[in-house]
Amino acid sequence: MTDMKFEGEPTEEASDQDTKYRELIKAAADFDALYRVIREIGVIRGSAKEYPAEKVIDDIERVRKDEIDEGFITRTYGLREKVEELLGVRSETV
Repeated sequence: MTDMKFEGEPTEEASDQDTKYRELIKAAADFDALYRVIREIGVIRGSAKEYPAEKVIDDIERVRKDEIDEGFITRTYGLREKVEELLGVRSETV
C-alpha cells in the first residue's frame, strides 16, 4: 500500500515547521520580538482561515489598546497565549 496524504493532513515537514514557529513565539520576550517572528512566519494558518502577518500584528496592537478582546487572536502556534503572557508582563511592570 502506498503512503497517501490527504488534503489538509499535516506532513512531517509541516509538523517540524509548526514546532519551530511555536518555539520562536514562545521565546519572544516582548512585542517587538514577537512581531519579528510573526513577520518571519508570513502567513499564519488558523483552523478556519489564513492570517497575513500584518493583519495579525494589527490585531495584537488593537488588543494592546483595548479596542478588541484577545479572543480575536488565533491560537495557532500558541500566539494568543503569548499575547496574553506579554500583556500580563506589561501590566505588572507599568
